[in-house]
Amino acid sequence: MSYSHSSERLRNIYVSGIPKDVSESEAAVYRSRIISATEKLLNSTILENITLNISTLQLSESNINESTNRLKEKLKDEDAVDDELSIEERARRYTSMNPRHTFEKLVFQDDLKLKIGYEVKALSALSIVHNILNYKSVKPVQRRGLILGGEPGTGKTSVAHAIASKAGLPILTVTAADIESKFHGEGTKNLKAAFYAAWRDSALLHIEEAESLCSQRLDEVSTGSEQSINSLRNQLFSCLDEYPVPTICTTNAAQNLDKALETRLRYIHIPMPDERCRKEIWDKCLTIPGRLHLGSSVSTVELAKIDNVCGREISDAVEDAALKAVLRTLDQNKEPIEACITQGDLLSSIEDARSRRISSSQGQALTDSDKEEIGGRLRELVSQAEDGRDTPNTTYVLFKDSTSLENSRDGKSK
Repeated sequence: MSYSHSSERLRNIYVSGIPKDVSESEAAVYRSRIISATEKLLNSTILENITLNISTLQLSESNINESTNRLKEKLKDEDAVDDELSIEERARRYTSMNPRHTFEKLVFQDDLKLKIGYEVKALSALSIVHNILNYKSVKPVQRRGLILGGEPGTGKTSVAHAIASKAGLPILTVTAADIESKFHGEGTKNLKAAFYAAWRDSALLHIEEAESLCSQRLDEVSTGSEQSINSLRNQLFSCLDEYPVPTICTTNAAQNLDKALETRLRYIHIPMPDERCRKEIWDKCLTIPGRLHLGSSVSTVELAKIDNVCGREISDAVEDAALKAVLRTLDQNKEPIEACITQGDLLSSIEDARSRRISSSQGQALTDSDKEEIGGRLRELVSQAEDGRDTPNTTYVLFKDSTSLENSRDGKSK
C-alpha cells in the first residue's frame, strides 16, 4: 500500500498487486470492506475526500504519481470554476415559479384558517410598519417567515404555495439536495445564492424538508463534515437576518429543528384533518373535476368517518377509485366516460392507503437467511458492475459531504 500526501485536501490510497487467482466473490467482499474502512477513516479526519485505487497490477511509482497529478488537476479545475462564480452567477441555478395552489382548493380547521389568514395579511402590512412607522430604525431587515410542521400529507407544501399566491408572489423552492455540495464551503455559498435569487425575483422562499438543512447544530465538532453542518446552519441564520425575503420552512420533523430557527420564524402546526375537514376534502376531490360519475351509494358523510387519514391519502384514494371504475368499464367494452365510481371503490381505495402506511411503519426484521441472500446478490451486482477481474485498475473517490462514490477506471470517468 502506498500513500501520497502532496495535497492539503486530497489523500490517495493505492492497493495494488491483488492476486488474479482470487475468486471474484472474495475480491468483491474485500473491495466492500476496504471501501467501508476508508469511509470510516475519512469521517475521523478533517479531510474532504480520499481517493482509493484498487488494482490487480503492481503499480510503479511513476504510475502512482501520474494518477495523483491527474486527480489533483481535476479537483483544481472544479474548484476554480466554482470559486470564480459571483453570487449573481451562482443564483442563476435557482428560479422561481408561479404558485401551484390557492386557498380555494384547500381545507383547514377554523383556528388554523385564522392563523394562516393573519400571516398572509401580515406579509402585506409589514412594509407599512417598517417604512411608514419607521420600525426599520430598530430592526433594519424586514423579515417575516413561518415554519409549517406536521405529519406527511397534511398539505404543508400546498399551504406555502397558497400563501405565495394570496400575497401575489412567485415561489422559489429549494431542498437540501439543491444546496449541499461534496466540496467544503460550497453549501454555504449555494444557500446564500438561493436567498439572493429569492430577493432578485421578489419571491417567497420555500425551504422544503427543512430538517435536512435546519437541524440542531453540533456542540462538539471534530471532523470536516461536522464543521460543514454547523457552517451551513450558521449561514442560514445569517441569510434570514440579512435578506428581506419572506421564508417558509416545511418539515415533518419540527422537533429536530435548531432552536435559533424558532426565534426567527413563527411555528404553525398543520394537523391531520378532523371529520368536518375530511368530508370537505372528499367533496372537493369528487366534485372539482366535474366529470366523475358517482354511484347513488356514494356518501361523503360516511367516508369522512374514516379517521387517521390525511388529505393526500384522500386525494389519492379518489384517483385510485376512478381508475378502478375506468378499468371496470373498459372490461365491459364501454366508453371510459361512462365509468361510475361506487362507494365500494372509494372505501377499498382509502383502506388500501391506510394499510400501506401502517405496514410500512411495522416492517419485519430480516432473518439470517434473508441477510445472506441479500449479501450474495449485492456481491453479484458489484461483480457485474465492475465487469469482472479483467479490468486492471479501479478508482473510488470518497467524499465526506456526499453519500455517493465516484467510480472511474484507468483514470477515465465511468
